[in-house]
Amino acid sequence: LPHVYRSMFHDIGLDFDSVIDLTRCEPSYRCFFSSDSHSHFDVSSDLVKMKSQLDTIHEGYFEQYLDFLMCSQLNFHIGFPLFIQKDISWKNLIEIDRLQEYFTLVMRSGNPLNAQSNVLQKYFPNDHRMHALLSFQNLYVGLNPDSSPSVLTLLHALEISEGVWYPVGGFKKIVDALESKCIELGVEIRLNAQVDEILVSSSSRFFGHSSCYGVRINGNQSESIKSKAVVVNADYTYACEHLLSKSKRKHNTKSAKHSSSVAAFYFALNKKLSSSLDSIQVVTA
Repeated sequence: LPHVYRSMFHDIGLDFDSVIDLTRCEPSYRCFFSSDSHSHFDVSSDLVKMKSQLDTIHEGYFEQYLDFLMCSQLNFHIGFPLFIQKDISWKNLIEIDRLQEYFTLVMRSGNPLNAQSNVLQKYFPNDHRMHALLSFQNLYVGLNPDSSPSVLTLLHALEISEGVWYPVGGFKKIVDALESKCIELGVEIRLNAQVDEILVSSSSRFFGHSSCYGVRINGNQSESIKSKAVVVNADYTYACEHLLSKSKRKHNTKSAKHSSSVAAFYFALNKKLSSSLDSIQVVTA
């Protein structure tokens, strides 16, 4: 979603394209199927290339894929603002305008909260290769591809319509640009400052709710930093169990159902790889 980054940079007075050099990945990625280690599928925004590959797998698959893609794009255009950009709750959903959008989505592409595996079974019956190819993206948001809601087919629509992009020099280029702007604006960035506790006020007698007002850092050399807002990027369970005092915890994380995790390995190479590895490689299990 390059436009999201452009919008963010614009909000802080930076021209994204003058700071970051983006290169589009084409194909978006190359997928290998564990059932046939010698075959692969290049996911591309070029529908001509997609047609030639899909027709090789099964006659008529390209037409079925176009129907699936239309469903995915509807989930993106209607479902993204409805379910992703705002919190999902029945209270929010019953707002008249959102309710109309929800039923428009249901009528045109099916219930966006149904399991995605059911949608894939409809378009590609019993073809586990296609199911894996079009649903593994849900792992990006920590969800099981088989049981996640079908609204997340929007992830595939994004890859096709928006493309997969790479910031030349690595994603750290974006971080560095934001850091420089923060320093320019007078933001103090403190590194090597372990956060030990999120400071939470006691519940109000009249309003019945508490709020964060800062953090405590640096262990034995304890220091409290007060603020109007606290943004926590730590894992939710970790934050509840290690950064909130027991009296301030609202949820029992011991019985929580957790999403899938990922183990990431980063390798630095001192030479350019062969052209056969010029795209993102995905292997399905």
